[in-house]
Amino acid sequence: MRENDDQAQEKQYEIAFPALPRYFQTHFDSGVRKIQLVMDKGYSERSLPNDCYVLENRNSSLVYWFDGDSHVSSLGISRCFSC
Repeated sequence: MRENDDQAQEKQYEIAFPALPRYFQTHFDSGVRKIQLVMDKGYSERSLPNDCYVLENRNSSLVYWFDGDSHVSSLGISRCFSC
């Protein structure tokens, strides 16, 4: 999808901790050879109620590598919540 495409839209994904193994297994069963998380310098950390925290990197990418060194990059914000 091109950046200026009229149909371009932001998508947000939340992957709960118990679903992580299936998430990765599905990707690797579908031909992904390697997944790479790349984060730009700097992050922010915030406290939340009930001793919870959120870490955020506003410029990160998730790169999915396939055979033949072809890859797909997803750019966006990464957030990690911890309670």
